[in-house]
Amino acid sequence: MEQVIAVISQFSGVQKRIVVLDDYHWVHSERLNRLIELIAYEQIDNLHLLLITRNTVQFNCSELVAKGLCRHITREFLKFSNSEIEDYCRLLNDSISPQDLKKICSYGSGWITLTYMLLLGLERGIPVGYSLTIEELIEQTLFSDYEERLQKFLTELSVMDAFTGQQAGFVTGFSEAEETLRILLRENSFIAYDESRKVYEIHTVLLDFLRKKQNFDEAQRKKLFCRLGQWCLQQQEFETGYHFLYQAGEAQQVLIHLNRPENIRNELGEFEGSAQMFENLPLDLLYQYPIAYLQYIMVDLLRGNELRARAAYQRLDELETYYLSVKDIPLRQRNRILGEICIIRKFTVFNYIDESTELNDRIISLLDGDQSYLMHRENEFTFGSPHLLYMYFREAGKMKYTTKLIIEKFPVYPKYADGCGTGSEYLALGEYALETGDWVNAAINTVTVKTHLQNIYRKLEVRGKQAAINTARQNGLIKSSKRSEA
Repeated sequence: MEQVIAVISQFSGVQKRIVVLDDYHWVHSERLNRLIELIAYEQIDNLHLLLITRNTVQFNCSELVAKGLCRHITREFLKFSNSEIEDYCRLLNDSISPQDLKKICSYGSGWITLTYMLLLGLERGIPVGYSLTIEELIEQTLFSDYEERLQKFLTELSVMDAFTGQQAGFVTGFSEAEETLRILLRENSFIAYDESRKVYEIHTVLLDFLRKKQNFDEAQRKKLFCRLGQWCLQQQEFETGYHFLYQAGEAQQVLIHLNRPENIRNELGEFEGSAQMFENLPLDLLYQYPIAYLQYIMVDLLRGNELRARAAYQRLDELETYYLSVKDIPLRQRNRILGEICIIRKFTVFNYIDESTELNDRIISLLDGDQSYLMHRENEFTFGSPHLLYMYFREAGKMKYTTKLIIEKFPVYPKYADGCGTGSEYLALGEYALETGDWVNAAINTVTVKTHLQNIYRKLEVRGKQAAINTARQNGLIKSSKRSEA
């Protein structure tokens, strides 16, 4: 969070900037709430945050308001005045009677969407009255005019907040989805198209109405969420896809996908509903998909609270005990899982140099030259710390000893972490030289680290090109010839 604030602070200046977070009521993240509070307390020059939300229950703004760091814009402040409502009504219906105009001002209470619905009702002969709810207005002025198959299509669409035409057709199975959406867009102000994101959106009022009508039976609900999850996976939106598959009751599909090494990403162990899913699934099923399970354990160890971290540590012990004792499993597969478990254990002792280097030796032995599935080149080697040596220097008089262990033991880490941590020995040498006043060696080792990084980037570039060629060849897009590769 401090790093985020530091980056944002760089953009402060004479120019005013306003960051708008719309529909904030959909956010359920204590960490994001905390980050916004910290930004407010920082009082960055000319930076303003605007949160648009239906409620403030989950966001504690009272303290910020009391300290003058937050202004609460209420519905009363936002609603239209009677004169503005009258102007709007005459703009849409210049023949509206004074009596109806007065009733709309009273009944609409300054809410422009409801005002629009009341005007639609008037056009269809529905009098303005206090007995009509907004759902009844939508039903009579809009929804009842659609044929049953279109009503079903709209109701099923409401499981999504936004969607493309192709996505709408895939999820609902409605063959005329894209054409129907284009028609609705022209005829209905409750369907909008966001040009920047290239997606359709249903107005909040209609969306709420449709979601209240979602009387899906279990088979229909499962089918919708399952297809929505599959669509997200096809679009590489893994976190969202896992959430919907879990909602569909397809937890095993999630585990299968998470267990594939090619699908592993740092954030995938904490998709919405992940904690509930992993805590409720039987252990014998989780043990069948150890790589998926380890991703969840790692998330809880690194990002969870103290209680969750302790539970995750216990899960790690139990998983290791199981794979040490289980029979009928190939040795290489067993060692792979035990090696990944040891890698996660490194995070629990990351600033204890002796324990950390001992685990390195064990990991190298277990993986036997293989790369870790869980560790990637893009991972943070120092957890964001600007000083590697000081992470492990814990006792007075042991700085030289700590440096020596880093130089001798840390170079093995990149061998199983896909290059992550390359050059750490030279960084430690440079930091030691700097701390002891040896400016010449500090400069020499700094240049060495820089050279290592440049070599890594060049290898990445070459590897990236070769990976693209290999993928194209696998998919039959190119033939194996020097000319086609060029």
